Amino acid sequence: MAEGRAVLERALYYCPMDTGDLRESGKVKALHGGRAFAGEYVVEVKFGGTAAPYAVLVHENMSARHAPPTRSKYLWQALVDRRGAMAARATRLKAVL
Repeated sequence: MAEGRAVLERALYYCPMDTGDLRESGKVKALHGGRAFAGEYVVEVKFGGTAAPYAVLVHENMSARHAPPTRSKYLWQALVDRRGAMAARATRLKAVL
């Protein structure tokens, strides 16, 4: 869950803001009741829902201009930024288990 929250925090840094609804729609959810599934813990980081049904359009529109540091692909970029930390955390957890 901690890594999911870190990804969300980084995605919020990149997330474009007009009304604030898109940013407020960002959520992290532990899947499988927070228990390991097939030996792995899974979290979902997402934006959208009824508060911001346009989230996918904003995320995928590469031709839109945004004030830096906001950008399209805000969630994707957060995952790219965090991949090293995620790999390190996974390695540490596997060593403990």
